[in-house]
Amino acid sequence: MGERTRTCVVIIHIQFAATHDRFSIRVRESEFEVDMPNAARFNADGLLAGFGEDEPQPGWTERPIYDPLHFDRWVLGAATLLYTKRISRHMKRGWRALFDGYEWDLTLPAYEEIPLEARRNYEKALRAWFPMHAFAINGNRTRLPPYIFRLSR
Repeated sequence: MGERTRTCVVIIHIQFAATHDRFSIRVRESEFEVDMPNAARFNADGLLAGFGEDEPQPGWTERPIYDPLHFDRWVLGAATLLYTKRISRHMKRGWRALFDGYEWDLTLPAYEEIPLEARRNYEKALRAWFPMHAFAINGNRTRLPPYIFRLSR
């Protein structure tokens, strides 16, 4: 499973990579992989209804999961969290999945050109997610202390 384990804790390494038209997901510890259009799909009420691998329905609209010109941390966050949950189910770890940790490696073109406040808000959300042990955005790695020490920040 993961390269580092503590008791029943497994660290799962997930790679998310965006281009202007594709969004891909890979997991180092399994054969799980997705390569799909860089598309978030919204139903007629404007609610998130799916992503690039989901078939659009009449009345749905579409916008990129990741677009540095119109960065929406909620859409990117929804995609990465949803696929992290799917990966967890795919790995069939049962109750032990409750203790799994994650290290994300995100490749996001032109991320550095997104306004600083938007980047800070996105990275703050990543830090707040308790299973996150570390994340890297375009190679810039941030290692996180155990969640209990992040609660007061």
